[in-house]
Amino acid sequence: MGNKAVNIIIILLLVLFISFRLSIACDELNRERPAELPESEEITDLPLSFTGTVPCEGCPDTEIHFHLDQNRYELLEWDLADELPSEPERGYWVLSGDTLTTYSEDLEISNRFIFSEDQINPIDRYEGLRLYVNHEESSIRKRHNEFRDEGVDFLASGNEPFWSVQIRFGNSVVVRTPEDEWEAGAPDSEDDGYLTTYSASDGSKTFEISSAEDFCRDSMSGFLFTHTVTLRIDGGSEMRGCGRFLNQ
Repeated sequence: MGNKAVNIIIILLLVLFISFRLSIACDELNRERPAELPESEEITDLPLSFTGTVPCEGCPDTEIHFHLDQNRYELLEWDLADELPSEPERGYWVLSGDTLTTYSEDLEISNRFIFSEDQINPIDRYEGLRLYVNHEESSIRKRHNEFRDEGVDFLASGNEPFWSVQIRFGNSVVVRTPEDEWEAGAPDSEDDGYLTTYSASDGSKTFEISSAEDFCRDSMSGFLFTHTVTLRIDGGSEMRGCGRFLNQ
C-alpha cells in the first residue's frame, strides 16, 4: 500500500509539472512573431523600456512609455493633465538596421523609430520626441517576466508598510510582509464590473485582495502598473498598492 501511494504521488507531481511546462509553452507560443511579418534582427537584453515627454510649449505634458519584449511592443501615451493614460497600443516589432517598425495586432504598420539600445527617436509621430532607455523599469519588467515564467499570473505590492502578493489562479496565493509570509490555496473571486476581489485562507489567516483597472504608479520606483490594489489581512485596515497581470 505504501509503494502504491508513493507511485500515485509521483504520477500527480509529473502531471503538475507537465501542465506547468505546457502552460509556459502556450504563453511562449502566444508571444511568437507571426509568419506574415518581415524578418527581424534580434535585440539583446530584452525587455527594454523607454520613456520621454512630448515637447510642446504651452501644452500639458504628455508622457510616453514604450516597452519592447520578446517579439511584442507596448506604447502608452499619458496626458498628465488627465487622470488616466490612454489605452495601451500593443502589437509586434521588426528591426532592420537602425529602423524599428511596429505593427498592430492586425499586422498594419503603426510606428517607425530610429533605434539604439540607449534611445529611440520616432519618425512618424511626436515631432522632436526622444525616448531614453529606463534602466529601472527595464529591470523591473525583467523580474516580472521571471515571475511569469514561474507561474505567477497576478503580482501586486505596496510600500509603507511594504507588502507583496503573488496569485497563481487555480493554484495558490502568496502574501508577504516584513513580519511574515503566508501561502494559501487557490483564491475565490468576485467581480462587480469594476472591482475584482480575490479571497483566500491558509487556515489561520484570511486574505482579501481587491483590484481595479486603474493605472497606478509605484510610490518608490515610479513603475507604472495597470491596477490599483488593496490588501486586507484578517479584515484589518487596507494596505494600498499597485498590481498587474503578467500575461498581458
